[in-house]
Amino acid sequence: MAGHAKPILALLKKDHKFKWTDQCQAAFTFLKQTITEVTNVFLPDLNAPFIITCDGSSFGLGAVLSQEKDGIRYPIWFASKSVKEPLASQGSSILELAAVNWAVRKFSHFVEYTRFTLETDHSAILWLKKMKDPSGKLARWLLELQQYDYDVTHRPGTSVIMKVPDALSRVNEN
Repeated sequence: MAGHAKPILALLKKDHKFKWTDQCQAAFTFLKQTITEVTNVFLPDLNAPFIITCDGSSFGLGAVLSQEKDGIRYPIWFASKSVKEPLASQGSSILELAAVNWAVRKFSHFVEYTRFTLETDHSAILWLKKMKDPSGKLARWLLELQQYDYDVTHRPGTSVIMKVPDALSRVNEN
């Protein structure tokens, strides 16, 4: 999935002439088919627990808000955000923490007064919670996350559950 949106995103650049090419059409068709095949978006059940699954890369941050019912996971919201310098040049731990912090903030109106599960393919959030005397942005992120009631679940990057946030975090990848 990574990189398939690049021809379409190039059309949005400043001083770029808008010309719909065969590459743009192929990218559009692929993305439309992939998104509609994977799933539909469902309305949230405000009485059920939420799950935030997120991923970060040097290209972007991706997250999915979902809920489980009868053993089936239902997506409620897909979100992604591109990453710019200087964050893009940071290591994977910082990028994963940025994704966690951004995703929780993005979905805060659903999870702020309830317990939720935070899923990531990186153990950076556990590292941050155990860090002695964090400073700078790490300290700010930790303070911001402390106001929420959540459990952290590690999911391998190869798991099916991580496929969507991983793709969302790499939309602009070459």
